[in-house]
Amino acid sequence: MEQLFLLMSLAFSPANFVATVLLLVVVLYWLLVIAGLFDLQSLDGSADGHVDADGHVDADGDADADGATKAEPQGSAFKLVLGFMGGLETPAAITLSIFLALLWTFSLTANYLLGIRSFFWSLLVLLAAAIAAAFVSKIITWPVRRLFASLANQTEQFEEIMGRVCTVTTSTVDEKFGQVRIETGGAPITLNARTEHSEVVERGAEVIVVGYDKKTGIAIVHKP
Repeated sequence: MEQLFLLMSLAFSPANFVATVLLLVVVLYWLLVIAGLFDLQSLDGSADGHVDADGHVDADGDADADGATKAEPQGSAFKLVLGFMGGLETPAAITLSIFLALLWTFSLTANYLLGIRSFFWSLLVLLAAAIAAAFVSKIITWPVRRLFASLANQTEQFEEIMGRVCTVTTSTVDEKFGQVRIETGGAPITLNARTEHSEVVERGAEVIVVGYDKKTGIAIVHKP
């Protein structure tokens, strides 16, 4: 118990407060995912995209008449860092969670070992910890990237998913959020799903897949 109080005292000290708050945000996010209020790709750029009737996704809502996506320059610092850690090949939430957990661990350990209590000096430690956490995250997410690549290869073909009846598993499915489950002869398939025309479908309702983007794994669904 004494060790727990020491850990809490260090975690919420001025030197570690920023890293601790970031870690608490991660914990809150995963609690909301478990509760079905967020889906795993809520933080991905594709979550704000538009899925047209042919199942093509445009992250900026500018799909052309042929369903092709008009890509915008991917030059933001956030995307560059996320890409370095492998976050463009796996759900960004997983990569960011690993990164922030490592950031908190490295920052807390360094501040404790160096005896830093000043908020100013802790920011320098936080910067160094962030660089170290980014490199370690890249290594840790390598098997995760392979896993998601393998799962993507095992997803049913486009023709088999189209027209399938599935069940909403998140609190709702709308134009920007949601997941559905397709029952199969084996393990069920869970897909990120979106609706069109401001349609909102509640948890447990049955919907039909009318569009699917194989690259992003996002299905567009409608009520029967």
